Amino acid sequence: MTARREERKMFVVDREKCKTCWSCVSVCPTMIYEKGDKAVRVVDERTALCIGCGHCMAVCREKAVSVPTLSYERDFTELPAAKPSAEDFLRLIRTRRSVRVFKKDPVDASALEEIVRQIGFAPMGFPPQNVEVTVVKDRATIERALPLMVDLYKKLIGLLKNPVTRFIVKRKVPPDVFNTLTSHIAPTYAMELEVMRKTGQDVITYGAPALLLLHAHREAGCHTENIYIALAFGLLAAHAMGLGATAIGLIPPAIEQGHGLKELFGIPADNEVLASMIVGHPKVTFRRCIRRDLKKVTWV
Repeated sequence: MTARREERKMFVVDREKCKTCWSCVSVCPTMIYEKGDKAVRVVDERTALCIGCGHCMAVCREKAVSVPTLSYERDFTELPAAKPSAEDFLRLIRTRRSVRVFKKDPVDASALEEIVRQIGFAPMGFPPQNVEVTVVKDRATIERALPLMVDLYKKLIGLLKNPVTRFIVKRKVPPDVFNTLTSHIAPTYAMELEVMRKTGQDVITYGAPALLLLHAHREAGCHTENIYIALAFGLLAAHAMGLGATAIGLIPPAIEQGHGLKELFGIPADNEVLASMIVGHPKVTFRRCIRRDLKKVTWV
């Protein structure tokens, strides 16, 4: 209790710096600040509700607001005066494609570090950040993992061919997962894995020189949403840097099923791997984009 009281005292609005623009009052989602007599007042009884979003510090022009656990020097980056135009954004998302054909050149560690840094800017469902990223920058490590993944999916495809085990699988996994397994993975990869066995052609990571695995402790709040948002940021960051990337849905379930893959990648046993993306230098250049119609759009 004492420590919590001390933490609450760290919510500070420096009166000498504050210009009473009231931005912190307006932006705080938990109403920790209010308009006082010619000054911003911290509502002490509400400070326990702080979610650490940092909005109050991010909007304060004078850096007059201080919040526990956050620092202007460590946690914030000044924004450029000019914002990207709508056309800049549309160009970014329209030119991005899922890349599965790569040059053999390795991806520089600095480029992978920059992708991870950009992932850190992804909005969180609920702070603090709980997403962890494992960067596999060595193709040899990926190749050691592939036989384990192939073995897992060969066994799974065999199980789905048997009516009894197919029924058991259906009862154990969510409906969308079961539909994906039966309508896509089983019919497609029954042939693909045989090709991989005969020719050595990689039909899981497509020869990518690098792999990013996104995971979090399985009991962490909002970690599923956080990971998928982080994945989207990672894919866009790679594209903006001239790299090719795509999300690979086959990898996370394989890692979660065991077979030593978590140990190989150094992922904590209590963490849940939900997303992965392969990264490399694109071998081909796309000349046009494709727009796919949504299933349905309803205006209310």
